[in-house]
Amino acid sequence: MAKRAVVIGLAHFGFCLAQEARRMGFDVLGIDKSEQVVRDLEGQLTTVVQGDAKSERLLRELGIGDYDLAIVAVRLDIEASILITLLVKEMGVRQVVAMCTSPLHMRALKRSGADTVIKLGEDASDAACTAMLRKALE
Repeated sequence: MAKRAVVIGLAHFGFCLAQEARRMGFDVLGIDKSEQVVRDLEGQLTTVVQGDAKSERLLRELGIGDYDLAIVAVRLDIEASILITLLVKEMGVRQVVAMCTSPLHMRALKRSGADTVIKLGEDASDAACTAMLRKALE
C-alpha cells in the first residue's frame, strides 16, 4: 500500500509541496477552503476536497489519522495553522510538517505537535520549497 499524505492549504507553496509529495510516491489528498482552488486542481492530486480543515469532523470523516504525513501549508491564518496542526497530530498522523511566518509562529507550531516547521519567504522558489520538504522527510 502506498504511503498517504494530506496537504492542507493548496495555495502556491501548498500545491508545490503536494506535487513533491506525489513525486516522492505518496498518494496525496489536498484540502482547501476555496471551491475555485479545488476545481482548478482536480486531477492533479490523488484527491482534492473543499472544506475547512479546522473542522475536526471533516478530518475524521476523511480518515486523516491513518495518514503517514500531513503538510499544513496554511501560513497566513496563524490561528488556523496551529489548530490544524494540533488536530492532525492528535488524530495520529505520524509526521506533521507545518509552514510558519515568524519565529513565534514556529514555536507555537512545534508546541502544537509539528515534527518539522518550514519558514519560507514570499519570494522563495519552488526548488527551495521542495528541497525543504525532502530534508524534513530524511
